[in-house]
Amino acid sequence: MGNKKRLLTTIKSPFGRMTVVCCVVILTLKQLFGKNAPFDDTHFAQQQHPGDIVSRPSPKPPIQRRVCRPSELVKGKWVPRQYSQLPYLPKQIERKQCYSSIVSPWDTYDWQPSADCLLEDFSAPEFCRLAQNKTVAFLGDSLTMEHFSALVHTMGVTTFDEESTFQEGGPKSFEFDVCGGQTRLYFRRSNWIRAGELNSTLHASDPDILIMNKGAWYSIDDGLVARIQQYVEILQRWKRPIHFIWRNTVPGHPECGRFHEPATSIQAMEQHVTNRSLYTEHTLRWHWYDFQKQNQIVVGAFSNSSLDWDLLDAYALNILRPDEHQNGDCLHNCQPGSKTLVLDRILLHLMKLRAE
Repeated sequence: MGNKKRLLTTIKSPFGRMTVVCCVVILTLKQLFGKNAPFDDTHFAQQQHPGDIVSRPSPKPPIQRRVCRPSELVKGKWVPRQYSQLPYLPKQIERKQCYSSIVSPWDTYDWQPSADCLLEDFSAPEFCRLAQNKTVAFLGDSLTMEHFSALVHTMGVTTFDEESTFQEGGPKSFEFDVCGGQTRLYFRRSNWIRAGELNSTLHASDPDILIMNKGAWYSIDDGLVARIQQYVEILQRWKRPIHFIWRNTVPGHPECGRFHEPATSIQAMEQHVTNRSLYTEHTLRWHWYDFQKQNQIVVGAFSNSSLDWDLLDAYALNILRPDEHQNGDCLHNCQPGSKTLVLDRILLHLMKLRAE
């Protein structure tokens, strides 16, 4: 009886009431976390003192993806991507057939390699770092001019008069200083790139990096091989080593107006391109159906030589792009467009690999 009286007295006291409340809280927490779950008294104590520092595990560092090897760049797919706006608008009306004004936002596509490796977006500061005090030269036809145009516009040039190269008596070469005058970009237009034109380009630009392409002008296989052998001899005799990059050729896509998005099968697109029943009398004479065979001939000729060279494989990516051609022209591409901008990304990628 005495014990019960002392218990009631204790409960009625302020300290006793606080003890009861704490017991109720503890029992309630045990019910919430399970009967057999241990109750962390230390954690409960820490919660009563917000100023205490509670140790937490350090976040894991982000996984560093390795840089893609050249052979890994050509296997992948085109995926949708939205940019804040069209990156530039060419000066000439003819080149505005796809866009008449700056589009915002710009919905397009980007190339995504299948391998778990890194192909970074084009970076003008990184290009300037790798091309500091260098000349980057392009030699080729209108397809090479598209690549050159994408690069100079991306680097901030607004005065490139592309259309003048199509005019009789118009200039056939252009050069622009970029990167605060630390880098020179040079382009010479040539539909056939005869030996003399390569020599002239080397002497006029003295390039550190040279990008060439056979273009869309068809010649018989033997004649093409003979030209490649001449290129090799000229480049090997040149006064100093250069970073030589050969960009292979993407054919036109007959009946390109039927397509409004990238394809997913190279085999299906190659069957489409080699189906001569899809050609008109005009497009048939350009031999688009022979381009891949001749790409392989060129690669074999360079590989059998002792020349140090890199391949920029535009074919593997853009054979999958029957869309994004200029209106009524199933060979040339929209300017700007993801099909030419991706060439800037791969060029920069090859420059990085060479520098490393």
